[in-house]
Amino acid sequence: MIATDSLLEKEWVPLHLRDRLSFIHILGIACGNLAPGLLWMILPTLFEPQTQQLNVKSWVQIVLLFYGSFSGFSICPILGVYSDNSTCRWGRRRVFIVWGLVLMIIGLIMMTYCSQIGAFLSPNNPLPVQQTFYYLSYVIAVAAGNIVNEPVRAICTDVTPMCQQNLMSNICSAFMSIGGILVNLIGGFKWYQYTSLGQVQFILIVSLVLCVLSIVITCVVTKEEVLHEKPPKVHPFREIWSAIKTMPKPFQRTIISYYIAQVAYYQFSFQFSNFMGKDIFNGNNSIDATPEEQERYIDGVSWSMMCGAVRYAAQLIWGFVNTKVSEIIGFKATTIFGYVLMTIGLLLFYWVNNKYVYLPIAFIVGIGYGTAMSVPYAIVSLCTPLKEFGANLGILFMATVIGEQTSNLGIGMALGNTIWVGKPRYLIGLSGVVGAIAAISAFWVQQPSTPISDNYLSFASNTAENSLASRTSI
Repeated sequence: MIATDSLLEKEWVPLHLRDRLSFIHILGIACGNLAPGLLWMILPTLFEPQTQQLNVKSWVQIVLLFYGSFSGFSICPILGVYSDNSTCRWGRRRVFIVWGLVLMIIGLIMMTYCSQIGAFLSPNNPLPVQQTFYYLSYVIAVAAGNIVNEPVRAICTDVTPMCQQNLMSNICSAFMSIGGILVNLIGGFKWYQYTSLGQVQFILIVSLVLCVLSIVITCVVTKEEVLHEKPPKVHPFREIWSAIKTMPKPFQRTIISYYIAQVAYYQFSFQFSNFMGKDIFNGNNSIDATPEEQERYIDGVSWSMMCGAVRYAAQLIWGFVNTKVSEIIGFKATTIFGYVLMTIGLLLFYWVNNKYVYLPIAFIVGIGYGTAMSVPYAIVSLCTPLKEFGANLGILFMATVIGEQTSNLGIGMALGNTIWVGKPRYLIGLSGVVGAIAAISAFWVQQPSTPISDNYLSFASNTAENSLASRTSI
């Protein structure tokens, strides 16, 4: 009898069916979000410095940025549908996370050493080969990030008890900040000077190590429940279209302001390091620039990374504070507050020339973006049918890349290649106007209410207690 009781006590209880998970366990599960967060930090930050150094033509840059958005638009939702229906013995999400990590390693290593590879393969005319390897590395790295992005976020919702969904959402947002703080501080303090590597190479290597560690931790500590029954044949775009038609109203309301916020943030993410190097430090990183101009430009990039550390610190702090703030004032007011701060920060680019002032500017922009990357995800996880969660999360990622491409084509190409050539200040400042539109549209954000059916996660917060509905079926 004692042996039987002992056996029952040790019987495995699926993570999502437990009353609560320990805070340390939640951190381990969410840790993998650091990898895509790091990737989406270093690729935009280093894009302009690398493309200028390799003399990449502007139309090629636009094509690469278009590919980045198209990759996210296509890979994320399709992967969401297939991972929802996967019967892999590892679980539904981890197999995709591991494959994405393999591609991430290949892409970042190629990007780190594209100049050396080109010089080795074509010593007489290395530039075309260097450019080719950079293009390939960028394509692979972006694809890897999109492969990892959806399942590493979905697995967090899959295994988290209902009462901790909002906490998990904000911790995921916070982890996207932790790696950014570390890597930006390393770049800001110019630690590459103590190695044989250049600044870009050193940052890429450090980022790769952190990506590998974070994903390994998540895969080890997160035990998924295997989907034993073979689901019917999946038609990804039909599933996505079905999910779009059945989107809960809170999801419909939040995705509009979320999309506009992504339009506002995109130019800042890609142009900030270039803006700091050219406009504030008066440098130049083109192939025919003088060594003094290149040094000033690198100093500007280093300072932009110091500001980046402040921005990611703001996202980290806000990721934890936002949990309580949204419980007290609701998702709508929290979203409006965050988007207003981002708008103010972006508009200040029109007038500010002091490099130190960009530290607090980066802080408030970080709070705004942290809001965009936490509140909508919390709303989706709390009002979306469980069986369609991956597809709906893919829809949210689609809104991200559509917003990015709107900014790339509508602001970057239409204005950045015509009247504002080489003027990142104006591209970022104009994005502040878009941010104001996002803040206004946030007035239509709707708080999730009681469950529509037993298959839904929902969040009832009409009272100060922020009561949570129970998960009754999986």
